[in-house]
Amino acid sequence: MELSEQALDDNKLEQISLRGLAKQAGVSHSAPYRHFKNKRALEQALLIKEMDNLNEAIAGIKRNEVSPHRSLLDLGEYLCELASDHPSRFQLLASPIEKPAPARLTGLRDSIFKEILRWTVSYLHEQGLRSQFQPVQLTQSIWTGLFGCASLAKSHWIDDESQSENRAVKILESFLDHILKSSH
Repeated sequence: MELSEQALDDNKLEQISLRGLAKQAGVSHSAPYRHFKNKRALEQALLIKEMDNLNEAIAGIKRNEVSPHRSLLDLGEYLCELASDHPSRFQLLASPIEKPAPARLTGLRDSIFKEILRWTVSYLHEQGLRSQFQPVQLTQSIWTGLFGCASLAKSHWIDDESQSENRAVKILESFLDHILKSSH
């Protein structure tokens, strides 16, 4: 698994093959198939690992006991850093989940989404705002914005590469302020 994670950092997901990993590891070409049925199973295992990492980041944000607004911004910063430092891992995290998905994968996805939903509802409550949108719809918009800002930072659509993460976070903060306050 470590070798496949390293390969993901060095390449795009499409360039990784089970045979290539076997060659890198110095084992028979069939050895990876003892752990993964096919490349899709490897991709799902890598996605589970990235979702575990995201879940750990969310747990760290929760331990900081900051406001829901700050929590959403911290999550955006995490995604911007991931997109900048590990673009293939970010791309994997942003990719659609193919069905049927393993229960572990859907459980992680649901857990992550529920925490973002909780932060969204808590923020609205703290501000005394009542959204014209359903909380799930608003949370989906926020999730899209978090990934969008990180994608902009990753693809260098935001000028000044040395400050792209900071600028992405400022754009994210503006987006959150706008979407949360204009949704009531």
